[in-house]
Amino acid sequence: MRELKFRVWDKDLNKMHVCGENSHDSIGFTCDGSVYYCNLQNGCGSMPDGSGTYDLMQYTGLRDKNGREIYEGDILEYKAIFSDDNERGFVGYNEYAE
Repeated sequence: MRELKFRVWDKDLNKMHVCGENSHDSIGFTCDGSVYYCNLQNGCGSMPDGSGTYDLMQYTGLRDKNGREIYEGDILEYKAIFSDDNERGFVGYNEYAE
């Protein structure tokens, strides 16, 4: 089972931080399984629909070639399968992937 970790992108400060590093972080879950973040210090947060002051990103349980954790929403550069070119893509959840 992978570790459940989250980080948030603060849209106002253009800064990323890992949830739980500060005592004012709060993660909540809705009945339908959506996740949201609330900064208890200023009352701002993210909403399950993606609106709000913060963008919430969940840890995938994977690391890149340099050992850095990969989160949903990250942009990765990788070697294309059928050519020598590099391609870019973003990490997202796929319920049908194995």
